[in-house]
Amino acid sequence: MNSVALLSKRFASVWAILDERTRRIMAANEALGLGYGGITKVRLACGLSRKAIAKGIHASNTTSVVNPTVAAKTPETHSAMDPTTN
Repeated sequence: MNSVALLSKRFASVWAILDERTRRIMAANEALGLGYGGITKVRLACGLSRKAIAKGIHASNTTSVVNPTVAAKTPETHSAMDPTTN
């Protein structure tokens, strides 16, 4: 079995439960792991465009470990209405 077929099986096992963002990041990580030609192999295996995979590579390189939805809900350490900070 060639690498594209193996990648297709790997993607098929989880693709239905991933959202668009996590699909891009998974595809990007697979492409980076394959090295030269990885984007082409991943594109053939999962059907995402080169642009989507590149966007995933950018996101995985710039996203911190903290979940962005959790970080957005974290309360600020002080408030303008808090008398102790004035």
